[in-house]
Amino acid sequence: MTKRPWPYLYGGLLLLAAILTVLFAAIGYLHPTVMDDYSLYTSIAGFHNPVSYAWHGYLTWSGRLTTWLLHWVVLHNGHTRAVLGALNGIIFAGLGWLAAALALGRRPRLLEQDGIVVVFVLAAIWFFAPAIGETVFWRTGADAYLWSLAAGLLFLLPYRRWIAAGAPVARATPSGRWQGAGMLVAGVLIGMNGEQMMILLAVLIPYWLFRYGARPLLRGWPAWTLGGAAGVLVGGVISILGPGNYVRYGYNTPLTVLLFLKQTLAYGARLFHFMLPLLLISIPLILLTRYCGALVPQSRRLTLDWAIAAVASAALLLLLPTFQQDRTLFIPIVMIVIGLASMLDLRRTAFPRLRLVFVTLGVLVAGALLLSGFSVLAKVRQYAGEVAAREQLILQQKRAGQRDAFVPPIFCRAGRYLYIRDIQKDRTFWGNQAVAAYYGIDTIHIRRPRQPWERDSTQPALSQPYRRSVQ
Repeated sequence: MTKRPWPYLYGGLLLLAAILTVLFAAIGYLHPTVMDDYSLYTSIAGFHNPVSYAWHGYLTWSGRLTTWLLHWVVLHNGHTRAVLGALNGIIFAGLGWLAAALALGRRPRLLEQDGIVVVFVLAAIWFFAPAIGETVFWRTGADAYLWSLAAGLLFLLPYRRWIAAGAPVARATPSGRWQGAGMLVAGVLIGMNGEQMMILLAVLIPYWLFRYGARPLLRGWPAWTLGGAAGVLVGGVISILGPGNYVRYGYNTPLTVLLFLKQTLAYGARLFHFMLPLLLISIPLILLTRYCGALVPQSRRLTLDWAIAAVASAALLLLLPTFQQDRTLFIPIVMIVIGLASMLDLRRTAFPRLRLVFVTLGVLVAGALLLSGFSVLAKVRQYAGEVAAREQLILQQKRAGQRDAFVPPIFCRAGRYLYIRDIQKDRTFWGNQAVAAYYGIDTIHIRRPRQPWERDSTQPALSQPYRRSVQ
């Protein structure tokens, strides 16, 4: 039995994995309920079972049947919101391992050189993927983006390992038929849990089958490969045909050629905005791996595969006149990260002089990831404290018999790692109405607290220069 070199490094990787998992879980657990969550919570209370609730959402708002079922589970009560909020952080921590497994085509070993690759991948997603707060820690958004992404990547794992093994021919067996049936059901559920992941799988899986599968076509392909592909297509059709999509995505809005070109340029520029820093940092690392012999054979072909996946996950959004937001770029950026990571396999290397370079880079990246994570944790604690104080104020006014409550605005600002969407001064705004219905009052609105330089109307006002100096 060979002794592992640098045992402290591998112990550090294990400790880092534990700290990051707990850290992200704490952020997800503490992330407060946002305006959209109140709306879904009050709507869930009007249905007796998840099936009727999901069907109502399918007819009136969106065709994501699986997502509606997740909404029911996550937002059912305060306990599920807290526990599954922490689970969002744990799933995000697991994205590093999952993305590395798809990039390398095998199970990454955290306590070996693969652990450094996992750190690189997780840090790339954390620092370069847009709208982390909306897609990971916001409970309603995580159901549609994080869970859809994680389920889709898990669904792709057997296909990726099949390709890495040379796409072997399989004979028809009873166990193979059961595997095909299981993949069919899983594909239907995943196809109904987000249009982006559905389009990605519907393009990438047939592309892989026709490119890497045996000839003649369909002969010798394992039953599970065909079952999974058919399931995704069936689930996608069910999702796209949902009547609620005409409400949510504005299908009734005419999509002219000019509007399509405008959206394509704007969306492409936004994607390039998030992708450029990632590429600038990755190119030196890829050149270093090529110099030391760590570049995976046929890595260009694998990178092209994931580039196709990134384009496929964003293509459908160009046809939606009312849904062009940064959070829709989360999945395409993750696909690009996987494509870049597919060029890196440190287990293939024999470079004792450059091992120290990669270990040093790993330590620096891990340190930056920890510092950023703890900074976000401090922000989410501030955010949660403000929301808790506002809740006590609302309940206090409710107990006093006041039906029109007021709260101060949220002052916490945490960039893209927390999702902060506050109610407005307008009492008739839908978000205000959702929060008011949640607390059982008539109306609620924002009232800015009086500043030290502000006086009552009976007292003389302070001069403008003095107000600026106090500010």
